[in-house]
Amino acid sequence: MNNSALMAQRSTGVRLMAIVTLASCTILGACSAPPELPTAQETTSHPIGVTADDEVEDPSRTVQRFRRERDQALRRAAASQNADQPPRARKSTSTGTVLAGATKSFAALSSRLGGSIGVAYVPAGSGGHVTSYGALDSGVGWSTMKVPVAIAVVRSTGGHPSADDRRQMRRAITQSDNAAALLLWSRLGSAKAAAAQTQRVLRDGGDTSTVVPAHRRRPEFTPFGQSEWFLSTQATFAASLPCIAGSGPIVRLMGQVTRDQRWGAGRLEGTVAFKGGWGPGTNGGYLVRQMAILRLANGTRVGVAMAVKPADGRFETGVADLNVVARWLEGNVYAERETGC
Repeated sequence: MNNSALMAQRSTGVRLMAIVTLASCTILGACSAPPELPTAQETTSHPIGVTADDEVEDPSRTVQRFRRERDQALRRAAASQNADQPPRARKSTSTGTVLAGATKSFAALSSRLGGSIGVAYVPAGSGGHVTSYGALDSGVGWSTMKVPVAIAVVRSTGGHPSADDRRQMRRAITQSDNAAALLLWSRLGSAKAAAAQTQRVLRDGGDTSTVVPAHRRRPEFTPFGQSEWFLSTQATFAASLPCIAGSGPIVRLMGQVTRDQRWGAGRLEGTVAFKGGWGPGTNGGYLVRQMAILRLANGTRVGVAMAVKPADGRFETGVADLNVVARWLEGNVYAERETGC
């Protein structure tokens, strides 16, 4: 056998070893790095005297062919490996949707907690789709209504509330102080004017239906706190907060709620801002609710409203139940993107 034939055979053997090794280690998952291809020098070294007439392949073409064969081997090995893998569950990423199984898990949660619970959420911005769960879909707003009242005061001052107004806002939002909230309400003029301005804030936040009463419906409670507020419209309002004129100072205060009221959404790492409200119904049983802005793991913000009427009617049970609901919410809500203002 002449020198040219010997070198061609050697090149073929090196090439086959590289390809077989590559495919084998890829299938077995034992490759620490792709096997090295022979270099142009290694594949074309030949004795002096062999010329192009002896049909020795051009070095650059040899290396290119080896690379093609390597890539083909990699693709075949990957295809073989993937054929043995079970199909992955696909996760929905449509705006405002939930992860697979949320409906079933929420039903199980409701059964376990007893009483009545409800959740609604909307991607942050204006006009987003509302996703709701649970039998409880409405109730009086209680202290969550302090948020639109405070925003109305900011707007009434042209965005420059006085130092005293700012103190009252801090007390009303971070401590849920009723006296401070009533003082802010009085800053808006007559009862009728205060109700109209607060309701205007709601409308600017996408809530087209909530009516704010001008006068007390129950003598012992604030007039605005007795507004009937659906979870769906409250979630829409919460999602729109970044878009509402005058909301900036109030949203910042919603991120500074006192420790003793940091339950429910206040215990979640992704909570940007929140405000709670609670109180007894005419039958004595408590409604405990919150609205919040949450930042999901993918960076998307959502507006959230959630509420519970505990089975035993006690405030403490309502707080404990809302903690559980908040954890469920954290693990089951997905929104692909915000809708923008």
